Amino acid sequence: MRDLLIVLPKDSRPSYLRLAQALRVAIQGGRVEPGQSIPSTRVLAGRFGLHRHTVMAALDELVAEGWLEAERGHCYRASR
Repeated sequence: MRDLLIVLPKDSRPSYLRLAQALRVAIQGGRVEPGQSIPSTRVLAGRFGLHRHTVMAALDELVAEGWLEAERGHCYRASR
């Protein structure tokens, strides 16, 4: 897996929404291809200084919107 470079927007929204937006932009921009896994929740939490549950909330948001597919206990993959 290549390193995914994303930047969290700096605004007043909750952290999970800002992370979800950053990942959505990466998927829309083609930096994450369909079927490609994204970094683990632990990696993302460490990278952005967030709690792992915050990261999981962002990923669950993207699953609900159809941007990601969840393989619980394994990984999240881009679905578009």
